[in-house]
Amino acid sequence: MFKAKLIEDAAYYRLRRKYLLFLFLPAIPVAILVNFYDLPVWLTMTGLIAYLIIIVLAIKNQKGMSTLLGHRMIEIDPDEIRIKTKNGKATESFSPKSLDRIRVQEKYTIPHESISDMTKEVKGKPIINSISILSDQNERRFDFELDSHYMISQLEKVISGWKNQGYHVVIDERQPA
Repeated sequence: MFKAKLIEDAAYYRLRRKYLLFLFLPAIPVAILVNFYDLPVWLTMTGLIAYLIIIVLAIKNQKGMSTLLGHRMIEIDPDEIRIKTKNGKATESFSPKSLDRIRVQEKYTIPHESISDMTKEVKGKPIINSISILSDQNERRFDFELDSHYMISQLEKVISGWKNQGYHVVIDERQPA
């Protein structure tokens, strides 16, 4: 069974991009603080203040990310797609048999796993993992955050099972917008 936290708002990707910047920004004031013997006191104090400001902004950003992630979960098994609350109560469920089409991505990846992924994210091209379902001419897309390769393999097993059972699974090769 596949399980992942649902992304509640597209603003999450903007905050995730800022998160990457906050990973690299502290290096600048830390470089000033490390060389405090060779620098004037005012520059050392400026570096310390800048470092503290960056930490405070990073904490605020992290809180914003947590408000947009994890209030609902998606669980997918061969017989059902369920949307659950944080407490485990199912709010929606879809049977793959009753769906007109299930759109999946060609490849699912964990965000920030490689330097090239981080570079793309900083440039404004985030990694988006999603699954779309089409039923009665209504298409719904569920974005989710992957946290392990095990969950990727679980999702791939479910998708493979759907194909073997003859469900209309469409591979979407383009990155979702």
